[in-house]
Amino acid sequence: MSSIDTIVAQIAGLSINGYVGHYSTTLRDSAESAVLPYRFISHRGSGISVGEFTRTTFSGYGYNAQWLIRDICLLRAINAGIGLSEVSFNVYSYLGEFVSQARNIATDKYSIEMVDGECSVLEWPDKSGKFYDAIIVTLVVKETN
Repeated sequence: MSSIDTIVAQIAGLSINGYVGHYSTTLRDSAESAVLPYRFISHRGSGISVGEFTRTTFSGYGYNAQWLIRDICLLRAINAGIGLSEVSFNVYSYLGEFVSQARNIATDKYSIEMVDGECSVLEWPDKSGKFYDAIIVTLVVKETN
């Protein structure tokens, strides 16, 4: 049995610069200014999926899986400033804190293999026409069972 829900819950539970993540099937359809910044773990069917297998190998009765998980922090609507350059100083602090805390997510069954971050303009939800300055962190988690 996979631990993907536990892994995602642990990542969502990290407090990154005071922002706690959200993960559920009832995620907001949009983020309004009053709730920004808004941090969430992308869920299945959102256009930016979580829990994608990147590689699976089976041996005996167990398996090794690599999961691709995206943690997204919507900082503000793109019309709320002059561009990503205004929020870039937050990106370094956010990513540093994320990497520091992500190192502690490991058990004998799973571990973080890679953390990669970027600052981007993101349309949320997909095909909605609503755009946000965002920080997207991509994690590769190796699970052994």
